[in-house]
Amino acid sequence: ALPALLTLLGVAVVRRWLTLVTGLLECLCFAGAVFGWASLVFVLKMEGYFSYLCVNTTGVNGTQFLGQ
Repeated sequence: ALPALLTLLGVAVVRRWLTLVTGLLECLCFAGAVFGWASLVFVLKMEGYFSYLCVNTTGVNGTQFLGQ
């Protein structure tokens, strides 16, 4: 009974460590896209990275005055 219990405890410890390692790996690989986006989008806007996608169609509408 004791060797079987030690084997089960060994499996539990290995499983716990593998869960921790894979959790850390997931955070390093995928959380950066979520938590780093706020900082990254600021830099991309400042550098005009996507500016070629914008179309400037500013025109005169009913609320603007011409002249003066």
